[in-house]
Amino acid sequence: MWQQHIRSGIYAMKKDAWPEAQRDLSRALAEAEKMESPICVAFSCRLLGALFVRMNDLKGAEAKYRRAFTLCLGLGNEKGLAESLAGLASVKAKLDQLDQAQQLYSYAADIFPQEVSPLRSAALYTELAHVGFRRMDWLNAQLALRKAAAIYRKHGHVAGEAEIMFLFAEIMFMRSRKKSALRYFRKAGALFIQIGDFHALAAIHHIQAFSFLERSCWLDALMYEDRTTLLLSNCTGEQEEGVIKVTVREACFLQGYACWQCNLLEEAECHFLKSVAPVHGRDHFDEYDQKACVFQSLALASLQRGNFLAAKEYYLQAMKWFQHAENGPKIGEIADELVFLIRNEEALLHIQPSCLTAEGYQRDEERWKLLLTIAHNLERKGKPLQAVQFAWHVLKILREEGESADSVEDVETFVRSLSERIRNG
Repeated sequence: MWQQHIRSGIYAMKKDAWPEAQRDLSRALAEAEKMESPICVAFSCRLLGALFVRMNDLKGAEAKYRRAFTLCLGLGNEKGLAESLAGLASVKAKLDQLDQAQQLYSYAADIFPQEVSPLRSAALYTELAHVGFRRMDWLNAQLALRKAAAIYRKHGHVAGEAEIMFLFAEIMFMRSRKKSALRYFRKAGALFIQIGDFHALAAIHHIQAFSFLERSCWLDALMYEDRTTLLLSNCTGEQEEGVIKVTVREACFLQGYACWQCNLLEEAECHFLKSVAPVHGRDHFDEYDQKACVFQSLALASLQRGNFLAAKEYYLQAMKWFQHAENGPKIGEIADELVFLIRNEEALLHIQPSCLTAEGYQRDEERWKLLLTIAHNLERKGKPLQAVQFAWHVLKILREEGESADSVEDVETFVRSLSERIRNG
């Protein structure tokens, strides 16, 4: 009966059927107590502890793990002791009591009998590294990862080794050792290719694209993000649980941003729109702010293209999603930009891209002056990166149209001051 309840409880946990799992595992514990079998009681308590952690009942989880620890201590069961300590560590980690979590994981990893289950031993060192990572205790995190990597390598567990390489890369990235980080990311990528985990490989390309964006290497960023979206489009099924994840939305947004920086404005608009398409026909509350920011980026890209009517529509969409997210400051910011557009609506309707007529030149002059006004507005709002994009666009128009040297010099001075602010930031 005990084994039957344990099996059905574990099956329910795998299906995320918490009430069924709790019922079956509680029955298993009751059966173990009837049998007066300390080892079965301890095992039942550990399973209930794991369930309570998932249900966020941390008091219940701690009580079960403590009972399991006491029983295993009496039995001299090292594996049970290690698992109980690891369970307590997971509770402390959930409570953000990271010092205690790190200490408990360290004890658990050190006393776990490696010959019983080497991969579980490596997993404990990996958990220890995760806590060290959260504490920014880079030295101990790296030591734990080295121990885990050695175990995975010894037993030919490529997926585990790939995860370790990725975590090493993250640590290097957080310590601003970007070249070392990229070297580890490439090692992880080569291992993920071996096991055919293309979701993970896509995530690595996504991170590399982000690293190029940080250094303003827009074309390199775009190349890596193109690879990311290509890999994701060829991945079938749901992404498995793992250390790294990237969604199609995130990839499309970064692709759009890289295109925007490369002045591929129509492509940027296309990618941005893909990044705000509803998943399975519906939107989630935690995505409202993100969607609104994408529509705001779309509005700015449309302004750069001189498509002012589209910009107005995108601003209205951004306003709608910020209202859904109840983000007051951003609603005010969008309202200011919309008021500016509406006040200038008549002038904007007549502005067209440059053409070889005197009237065309006059309208281009209106256009660059308006774009420069937008750049100054963005600078006042503390958005120097977006302001400098508009200023560069104005400078390009001025040089193409052979405007006066004074106008060009004024805009160049503005660009230099913005660029200095961005570098200092």
